[in-house]
Amino acid sequence: MIVITGATGTVGRETIQLLLEAGHKVKAISRDPSGSGLPDSVELVVGNPSAPRISVSCCAVCG
Repeated sequence: MIVITGATGTVGRETIQLLLEAGHKVKAISRDPSGSGLPDSVELVVGNPSAPRISVSCCAVCG
């Protein structure tokens, strides 16, 4: 599992697409995922990517 911040931005979207095409599982952190338009296979986490608590909890699950 790979965690991406800035997933709804231009670079984030391209990065996610490339990771999915390569067969990776992707988790995206977004402040406002409503209308993100990300693929259903991407696990969305609502939160501020710069908040340590969000980052730690996402990484803990990724192993």
